[in-house]
Amino acid sequence: YLKMSNPYYNRHQLSPEKLKSYDAFPIYVPIDQNKKVGESGEAPAVAGIEIRNWKIKSGKSRISSESECDLLARQLQEAATIFDETKTNTKRLNPPEIVYFHAFLTLNYSDGGFIFSFTAREALLEWADAHKYLLCSNPSTNESICNDYRGVSIKKSVDAKLWKSKNDHLNIRVKDEFNYDWTYSTPFVGAASINSSTTNGATTTTWQERDKSGINMAMLTDKSEPILMYDDILLYEDDMHDNGDVQLSVKIRVMPKCFYILMRLFFASRSRVD
Repeated sequence: YLKMSNPYYNRHQLSPEKLKSYDAFPIYVPIDQNKKVGESGEAPAVAGIEIRNWKIKSGKSRISSESECDLLARQLQEAATIFDETKTNTKRLNPPEIVYFHAFLTLNYSDGGFIFSFTAREALLEWADAHKYLLCSNPSTNESICNDYRGVSIKKSVDAKLWKSKNDHLNIRVKDEFNYDWTYSTPFVGAASINSSTTNGATTTTWQERDKSGINMAMLTDKSEPILMYDDILLYEDDMHDNGDVQLSVKIRVMPKCFYILMRLFFASRSRVD
């Protein structure tokens, strides 16, 4: 059994012997990342599974350090800032209280030919980028000019409205006040890139909306096929200033003929939010 401190702990995966019968193999963490391997007799940590030219890896993470959070905050501010010839519209964004900076899920096809990746940083950068279209609030009304972009919107709790009414009563105005989406409702659905011999480096792909689902439900719900690997990775969470809870997680289930990825944004509010 892997220890709790190991980022690969709690992944459900079949033994190497059973995986082999489905032409699948475990992927082990490089020895230089397992400093204690050999010292205590522990086996190398398993990073994931390889099957049909797919290398699927996942790992959990400790809570980010202060320096990592500071770095992320700067990256989020840069992603949300609009630069033009006349002025720079700087927007200060705070990351969630708890970010699992090194947690990840990656799916690599043909050794880098096609890559899916899921990380907290990627999810939050896409959330921050949406704020370019959520402009500063109108000084006269103190209301956001743009209410929604790709599901990212400015939500206000009852407490916020109470403070606004007090400020209005005292005739207090905050110049160019910017309210950000403190529910961290990211539009991120995974990052995909393609490495091609005709291009230099990786090319980022763009997701397109489909008229209907393309999931083969018969294959996905076939109970005769075993689950070769399952993992549930938490990317970030926040208590929204004691107004509720929000969590972003990604789950993966690998079967012999297919795999299924579920990204879940859980949001619960303890008070009314508009």
